[in-house]
Amino acid sequence: MRILLIEDNPDHAVFTKRALKKASQDYRVDLVNEAKQAFKKISEENYDLILCDYRLPDSSALDILKEIREKGKDLPFIVVTSSGSEKIAVELMKEGAYDYIVKDSSYESALPVVIQRAQNIYNIKKEKERLGRELGESNEKLKQMYVIKSEFTSMVSHELRTPLTAIKEGIAIVLDGSAGQVNDQQKEFLEMAKKNVDRLKRLIDDVLDFSKLESKRLEFKMRQSNINEVIKDVEKTQRVVAEAKSLYLKTELEPDMPLIEFDPDRINQVLANLVSNAIKFTETGGVTISSTKDESQNVIEVCVRDTGGGMREEDLPKLFQKFQQLGGLNQRKTGGTGLGLAISKEIIEQHRGHIWAESEYGKGSAFEFTLSIRRKYKILIIDDDRIILDVCEKFFKKDIYTAIRSETGTEGIKIAQEELPNLIILDVRLNDISGYEVIDRLKNIKETSNIPILLMSGYIDELDKIKSQSEKSILPWISKPFNKDEFLSKASSLLTKWLAGN
Repeated sequence: MRILLIEDNPDHAVFTKRALKKASQDYRVDLVNEAKQAFKKISEENYDLILCDYRLPDSSALDILKEIREKGKDLPFIVVTSSGSEKIAVELMKEGAYDYIVKDSSYESALPVVIQRAQNIYNIKKEKERLGRELGESNEKLKQMYVIKSEFTSMVSHELRTPLTAIKEGIAIVLDGSAGQVNDQQKEFLEMAKKNVDRLKRLIDDVLDFSKLESKRLEFKMRQSNINEVIKDVEKTQRVVAEAKSLYLKTELEPDMPLIEFDPDRINQVLANLVSNAIKFTETGGVTISSTKDESQNVIEVCVRDTGGGMREEDLPKLFQKFQQLGGLNQRKTGGTGLGLAISKEIIEQHRGHIWAESEYGKGSAFEFTLSIRRKYKILIIDDDRIILDVCEKFFKKDIYTAIRSETGTEGIKIAQEELPNLIILDVRLNDISGYEVIDRLKNIKETSNIPILLMSGYIDELDKIKSQSEKSILPWISKPFNKDEFLSKASSLLTKWLAGN
């Protein structure tokens, strides 16, 4: 392993070389005693690791590290200090140092271990970058294939619609006798052809809808509406179909439903599909559409329950998948496109709702979905000052926000993983670990990596540092003391951006 040692103290340089010589691994060490020589060596030679004294005559390890990173050099960088300091460590780690080691009695034995650890971290990082690049390339290829598939689906579907329309109209003209008398046998075959044309048209419409939903190209016209009105419309439309099979179709609607934001036409489409399926697969009894309000979960729940044959337990996991025709007590012999439930799932999920089914074989099924009454945001506040925690918590209205508190960074990280808040308010200086370390840890956890964070601090030097960092990494921040309007404005802005990206 080739190591560049940047050290201006000859005794310390000898001490470091001796420590490395005793190690089991073969190290080749080049020594320079100032930053200028170091940059020249780095540009001319290929090193595996840099070991740098914290203070040098013409510079510091922090300045050297910054310049190396700005020049695009990504080498394991270990800093040697005369005395340990958490502040120094935090600054170094922020700039990309892999580790730091103190020149004390354990230096000689600890140095090879620290070097090996840094090398391992570097290797893991490079492997992750390689896998990330490969994954990105694969994702890009999949996206291209998906676009091609979507364009092909749309093209074929559109091209099929024109001849289908002509066939359907032609059959209608013949059936109504406009083209001459039709006998009973001819009429029977024409009716059969008409039903199949209608079925094919529904399939094409479903394919187009699903293709648009998958690619997020289907437009939603969101407005404040009453879910009970949509249910009444569907019940009125489907009643004729139910009565034709001697089935009942009734509603059980919770009164005084609040207005919520959704696309009435698309939710009507979902509900019509669920009710149509329920009628189709029910031979006796009937179908009930109900609405309930669950304020504890902040949702409205709609349920379509039938008294049909139900579904086998092994069929339930297949629900809401594309082109699925499930068996039941009647073996689900009635035809369909197999896309209705998949489309319903996409529509509900794009409304940020949830859809599921429950069924008992031989006793019927229930399909249910939820729509949010009002989004209630989870806010995690991490600060070691209880007064600040109290103030922040009071700022957030309880009907819109749920405030979660933590007095330490370590506990805050744990809570963030468990609760997955929509926003984190984070003090920069905490008693156990720094706010910067909290950020680093959260960003390295998949589930918490995209949670927006609002930094806050009352220290002038920290604010200056945050401001300078904000220009590079766009760290949102607020200074203490703050007023309620400024605080809520920044929090609301971050939540809005988070919603747009999710």
